Amino acid sequence: MASPRYSKESGLVFARARFLRSRGARELFVGITSWNSALFLPHCIQAVRSNTRDVRTEIVVLDNLSEDGSAAIARAHGTNVIEERCTQPDALNRLFLLSRSRYTLLMHVDVILLDPRWFDLCRSKLGKNTILVSPQDIGCGPFTRPWGRDMPESSFMFFDTAGARKLRQTRWVRRFRLPYPAQRIDFYPRHVTHHLPWRLAERGLRWHAMKVHTSNRLTEPIWQPESRPMCWSDELACLQYGLGNFYSVDGLSLTTTIGSKGP
Repeated sequence: MASPRYSKESGLVFARARFLRSRGARELFVGITSWNSALFLPHCIQAVRSNTRDVRTEIVVLDNLSEDGSAAIARAHGTNVIEERCTQPDALNRLFLLSRSRYTLLMHVDVILLDPRWFDLCRSKLGKNTILVSPQDIGCGPFTRPWGRDMPESSFMFFDTAGARKLRQTRWVRRFRLPYPAQRIDFYPRHVTHHLPWRLAERGLRWHAMKVHTSNRLTEPIWQPESRPMCWSDELACLQYGLGNFYSVDGLSLTTTIGSKGP
């Protein structure tokens, strides 16, 4: 059966939350943020399904009103879809709100799970006040995002759901033009996740940093961006896999990012 359409205007987002509450809890909730992601969605969703076969999993895609048929593609792949114009921080909070599972994975659509052992390995790093597993937000190494060292990366955040709820704080939001207080995780700085280490420390909590592996470097450049990014060096043009990274735990590569690759 096709997944229903959800929209902020109709209020069915909240109906969806009530619907999840009425169901038996899944072990894992996967929330995927998407915008004009038709090329990536099939690979992302299929990788999640292939690598969570032994885990009871709920997958929800929040699509930011794409114009390339992304929402229809996500439905065709059997996921529940929310179509809503919102910022990335609001999208992450919206997805987290829907989770009724013990573990919650928030991820970007250009992240591909590579190994079915990812869940057990990431889960093994939780506990003893550690509630989040995520790569460092360093881009393709410290030379591209030096300000992201020791900060989580928003493209892959694996939470102990109960622990992550402790991070929520009151934030004034608007609905139907009326302000009201809501409980939100602080994904609201410029770099989305860069307040999290402080929010965790305030509550005596921690996060585990996955190792980031950048692409091997070729002797000759293979691509150039159409417009020069804020941080750029000529060596980036020589990376075999463009600006894609691999993330690992205990030496095993578990995920890769593909959204920033060159041709």
